[in-house]
Amino acid sequence: MFKRPIGKEAGSVPAEVRGGDGWLAMPRPVAQAADSAQVISAAAFAQGLYYRSGLTVGRTDTTDTAVNILNAVAGLDVGEAIVFAISNQSAQILTIGAGAGVTLVGKGTVPASGFSWFLLTRTGAATVSLTGL
Repeated sequence: MFKRPIGKEAGSVPAEVRGGDGWLAMPRPVAQAADSAQVISAAAFAQGLYYRSGLTVGRTDTTDTAVNILNAVAGLDVGEAIVFAISNQSAQILTIGAGAGVTLVGKGTVPASGFSWFLLTRTGAATVSLTGL
């Protein structure tokens, strides 16, 4: 689960790492192998990596709701973001759909046998944007 690491500059008091302090990532894959449309769970966002396989035709996986995602990624303030990756191990294109309270911006597909990076940004009390990079 997402938890702000504690950082410390020389001679300063330890504090939670905040946006702009540097890029930190410790992804733990959440795997999905079903050959059907699925929900990208809030847990996948908290872990940082969604590992998709098993598709025999193109599918659309929809994000969990913004409220569920924000509960899983606790401590994310409005305007802050985390990097999220989707790895598609299938020979089919994976399309990403937006759940309730999620706005999809930019690229919304993951290529066959490839991966895509996304930026999950908290935009309000119960809303997020998912920007395909």
